Amino acid sequence: MAFEFHPTDRVLRRRYSTSTALLYPSRYEGFGLPPLEAMACGCPAVTTAVGAVPEFAVHDRDALIVHPGDVAAMTNRLEEVLRNQGVRARLSAEGLLTAQRFSLTRIAPLFAAALETAKGGGPGAFAQRARADAPELPRVTRM
Repeated sequence: MAFEFHPTDRVLRRRYSTSTALLYPSRYEGFGLPPLEAMACGCPAVTTAVGAVPEFAVHDRDALIVHPGDVAAMTNRLEEVLRNQGVRARLSAEGLLTAQRFSLTRIAPLFAAALETAKGGGPGAFAQRARADAPELPRVTRM
């Protein structure tokens, strides 16, 4: 086991992609991104039900989820992943599908639409206002 503080995205992807499982025993989270990152790399996640984890993951479908602080359950679920290749394969495959639902290409348009609605405009209004409010840039011509 090694601890790496502030790994690059490339290193993080490599770690997730080559790991047998992610153990995420967090007690409190704002969102809880590491389980979703692990899923995106095909790494089975054993996690607690904190932050947004219950919003994107389903226990025993795409992750193994336990209550925060339940060390025995966390240990049992991790042992299940480590000992059972079928469980690992299922969690890996389903986790990839879950992560695809939260990809940037799927979420960004939804986020932009939410911003537009919050600002009181229709679809595309936010982007149009941003362009209208942007300062005029000087034209560059080739010499």
